[in-house]
Amino acid sequence: MKSFFNDEDSLEKVVGGIFGVIAVIAIAYEMYLGGFDKSAITGGIKDLAGTLITIVMLFVAINALKPKKKKQEDFDSVMEEEMEKVISKYNPVISFWGKETYKGKEMSRYNIANRLDAISTNDPGGNNKLFRIAKDVSEIEFSVSETVFPARREAVASRVSSKLALAHSEFISDVKTNQTGFVLTFKEPLTTGDNARTASEIIDHALLLYIAEFKKIRK
Repeated sequence: MKSFFNDEDSLEKVVGGIFGVIAVIAIAYEMYLGGFDKSAITGGIKDLAGTLITIVMLFVAINALKPKKKKQEDFDSVMEEEMEKVISKYNPVISFWGKETYKGKEMSRYNIANRLDAISTNDPGGNNKLFRIAKDVSEIEFSVSETVFPARREAVASRVSSKLALAHSEFISDVKTNQTGFVLTFKEPLTTGDNARTASEIIDHALLLYIAEFKKIRK
């Protein structure tokens, strides 16, 4: 909230408005003392016209000083926008597959290319699931492709997940590997626009780590 003492312009308007109200009362009283004759009323109206402008400015200033409610951003719309940036950055390594029901919830699914050098060759060589995400979930399950990392899936999952957990420890509370990849558990459910931005940053980082691992086995 703005402070009277930190906003000199608003302070002047408020003080001026208060004196304006007092002036209106004084003008009305003056017309009363003048018996409300034509000259008194004409003079009063003239004075009121200028004073009312000051009063209007008072209400404008008061409205400006009211605390503004921060608009709550929708998770889904922000997530979609942020993922479009990630897709554009790594195209065609990652792609939006569509919506599907998983664990009783409609989720957005994203796929990863079978060839992670597709970012330079533009030849994805097919694709398979990378992760699913939706509002209110508290974890993301990432897949590590057996096609991309033959016989190295578990090792890659362990290295990538541990690096993500370390780099994003303020947001990630737990990490576990499984037969197909790893699961990141968050400290709070994904409900806000800020959550969406953080999740997209983690996804971006995961893709970077996947590509780094892919380059290791290509050497």
